[in-house]
Amino acid sequence: MCEKIKNKMQIEFVNIKKINVSPYQARNFFSNESLKSLTDSIKKYGLLQPILLKKISVDLYEIISGERRFRACKLLNYDEIPALIFDLKQKDCLCMALAENIIRSDLNFFEEAEGIKNILIDCEVSVNDLAAILNKTEEDILNKLYLLGLGKNIKETILKNNLGEEFALEILKINSEQTQKEILDKIIYYGLSIKTTKRIIKKILNNAPENKFKNKNHICDLRIFLNTLKQAIAITNASGFDAKYNITQDNLSEIKINIQIKKKQTKKHA
Repeated sequence: MCEKIKNKMQIEFVNIKKINVSPYQARNFFSNESLKSLTDSIKKYGLLQPILLKKISVDLYEIISGERRFRACKLLNYDEIPALIFDLKQKDCLCMALAENIIRSDLNFFEEAEGIKNILIDCEVSVNDLAAILNKTEEDILNKLYLLGLGKNIKETILKNNLGEEFALEILKINSEQTQKEILDKIIYYGLSIKTTKRIIKKILNNAPENKFKNKNHICDLRIFLNTLKQAIAITNASGFDAKYNITQDNLSEIKINIQIKKKQTKKHA
């Protein structure tokens, strides 16, 4: 459906001052070298591919995909930029555009995790549906979300020292950020392999019972869980059941969810 909508859409030229960078942009860093290369290309050949925008008010837009192209055009003092504009009602198309941005972009694994979280929240899709869109397993998606539980300094240290995602997932098994930092320092100083790192962390966990049952697939944002719940209720109703739920919050630290599912009515034969 997304391609059908895009094919019907016309490229519009949008005033560059009316475009905002998305606060949910997965990529956190744009190298000066790659930006200069793109700027030189656009200066020579023009912008060959329009950016993707969503309309957030009467006269304001937000970038879905193409922030690097947008930045390059700003450096070239463009007044307008060609764009495809999505209606916020086109949830399926918005979801596909965001997913495409993750697949096509050269993101590190933390940026990819941030992008996945944003799709789950903005597009209200379930983890299962997003896994299918990105051609990943549900475990892959949950592991990506799990990465967001690391602190900023730990993330930066991992990236700075070119440690892979497997190291990050191992570090996350430890609750204490101070202990995480100490382990990271050892990994970097001694050049430890992932196999040795796993052995060290396993030993730490064996000596710290409170860490043993930490949920590996902890979902970092309640909104993601609620989106998945909505999807489950919809599927249940589509199967012929009468399912509903309600959410109450009595205090700041607790949310109660009540789910009711009525049994199917059996038809009586005459």
